[in-house]
Amino acid sequence: MKKADLREVRQAGRETFVKNTGTLRRRILLGIPTLGVIRYEFLTHRQHAAIPINWAAGEVVASHLPESIVSMNYTTPDAQNVIVELLILDKFDWLLFIEDDTLIPPQAFLTIATHMDRGDIPIISGLYYSKGEPSWPLVFRGRGNGCFRNFKQGDWVWADGVPMGFCLIHSSILEWFWKNSPEYTLPDGHKLRRVFEFPRKSWYDPEQDRYFSLMGTSDLALCDRIIKENVLAKTGWAAVAKRRYPFLVDTSIFCGHITLQGEIYPQHAREILMPLKNNVESLTRISKT
Repeated sequence: MKKADLREVRQAGRETFVKNTGTLRRRILLGIPTLGVIRYEFLTHRQHAAIPINWAAGEVVASHLPESIVSMNYTTPDAQNVIVELLILDKFDWLLFIEDDTLIPPQAFLTIATHMDRGDIPIISGLYYSKGEPSWPLVFRGRGNGCFRNFKQGDWVWADGVPMGFCLIHSSILEWFWKNSPEYTLPDGHKLRRVFEFPRKSWYDPEQDRYFSLMGTSDLALCDRIIKENVLAKTGWAAVAKRRYPFLVDTSIFCGHITLQGEIYPQHAREILMPLKNNVESLTRISKT
């Protein structure tokens, strides 16, 4: 095959797109759910992250679009589901969610590449803390019992709930959800599968004569569904499925969590609930001085 046959060139407005039609492995899709407003710090952290060898990175500046685009009547789960659809259509191996308030460290992609090379864990999260007072590490074992803190910074921690701020997910998991989730329609008429959703339910129990309500986040709702529906075993991850806590948090990927006012957590918090093993080491050093 001639070299000229290995690419496809097309025009869209004032932009020229060159597509590789030869051998190209679509290994990872970087998905950034956003409502359109980000801090400059997010951009600099994203651009300054070291790129692993033999990775390809591209950027398209669509100058023919309006100067400002504001999303209305769309939610974060809608953005997540649009990203999942692109993963399915373009047949990527992995999806890396990076939320637009997460400041990733310089080595983040290098560490993620190592995890992908190992290929034995399908869901891997970085570590970041909640916004507010106090600031908690977002690692969960169980529901309704707060965050899990019995680890040391840099450890690999197993959990049954992880956020999507910086989270790597193998495509086999999301393909299963795409096939086994109900269809819904976005405000613009586009049809998607409801892989991610905000759990919002209320009901009346006549036996107790009481009303109940349930609220949560889309990331923990997905984690709960993976465990409840035994998705890991159904998609070929039998060894991980046997674990009580099947999701990995690599705490060496320590991310900042920034507000639109520029406050970065946990650094900005007056009270930081550190990992307990770090606290023990700090107390030990103090007692020896």
